[in-house]
Amino acid sequence: MRMTLPIGTAARRATIGALALLLAACSPYGPVQTITWGEMLGAMVAFFVMAAAFTIFIALFVDIFRRHDLSGGAKALWVLALVILPLIGSLIYIAMRPRQPIGVLPSQKTEMSADEQFAELDRLKATGKITDAEYEEYRRMAGR
Repeated sequence: MRMTLPIGTAARRATIGALALLLAACSPYGPVQTITWGEMLGAMVAFFVMAAAFTIFIALFVDIFRRHDLSGGAKALWVLALVILPLIGSLIYIAMRPRQPIGVLPSQKTEMSADEQFAELDRLKATGKITDAEYEEYRRMAGR
């Protein structure tokens, strides 16, 4: 059985209006909402604050796992503290973390004099950390 729409203009408008009402009533999203500039600005600020907090949170995890002065158990406790109490745990970790020496940054390499390099080579050879062949190769590379 085939349904046909009435031909009149008023009937078409009524049918389209009824369909629009039916679609609006069945919409899972509800009516369209409006947002003010202040609400949008507040949402943007909240988003960026949350993004910064998430970045700090991830950076603290990376810092915990890269530290060589913490044992495995201490690392596990700090991770547990960060997971259970993210804000307070992060603040405590940042406050308790030992600082780097003022003059030394991790990215800076300290230059050794030639005498210090050869003394270090002698020490490594004496402790057996490098072989005689490696010792001779390093001395030859140094030009002495």
